[in-house]
Amino acid sequence: MKNQLLITTAILIALNGISCKQQGSTTSIIGQGDGPTAIYIDEQPDFLLRKGLDLIHEMHDLANDSNYIKYVTTHTEITQRVREFASGNYQSDYKVFAIDNLKPFTDYLTRMAPGLDSKLYERLYRSIPALINAQSGSTAIAATSLLTGEDVFHSNQPEAPCIYLYSFNKGINCLVLFIPQSEKIVQAYASWIINRQLGQVKNADDVKTFFRTVLNIPDIAIEQLK
Repeated sequence: MKNQLLITTAILIALNGISCKQQGSTTSIIGQGDGPTAIYIDEQPDFLLRKGLDLIHEMHDLANDSNYIKYVTTHTEITQRVREFASGNYQSDYKVFAIDNLKPFTDYLTRMAPGLDSKLYERLYRSIPALINAQSGSTAIAATSLLTGEDVFHSNQPEAPCIYLYSFNKGINCLVLFIPQSEKIVQAYASWIINRQLGQVKNADDVKTFFRTVLNIPDIAIEQLK
């Protein structure tokens, strides 16, 4: 009952506050301009993967900013969680998994909050990290909410909302959501994930089992990118 209340709260917070497989390198023009007024994009196959890492590194810097942490919380358990994020190595030895079809998540989220307008799907997607962290308690939600990351950039990819899950050593994980908008604009949202079941992730099957067990979402297609 307690977890159910936390999950419902996580959705409400999110409401108030997808092919994603990467193809070969592409170049495109944004807008109607040409020549000196055009904006060109030259993308590599791992463009989104690197964008997600950039956000994670920014959140890592935030976790190491003692002035910021002192300003936002004095709670011992929360600061302990923050120190765990701050101590991680996010430069090498990690795995990345892509989920390029979020329909199973949409089905689950609309069951949790039926009757919502389809325009709110983006906010529902953004509630996924909080839904997972809620199962680890209110401290997990509080700690991860202090260290989120966001970015907006131009890109040909993805064509639909998708999720990248980054799995690092010490059982530290991060979820990055990419949502394409009009004019080739992409919004990215990153959040730390706290859940013991993600501590032993080795392959795509482990990730699939995690989402089936934790959020009761079956039949999702997962690709290991790294």
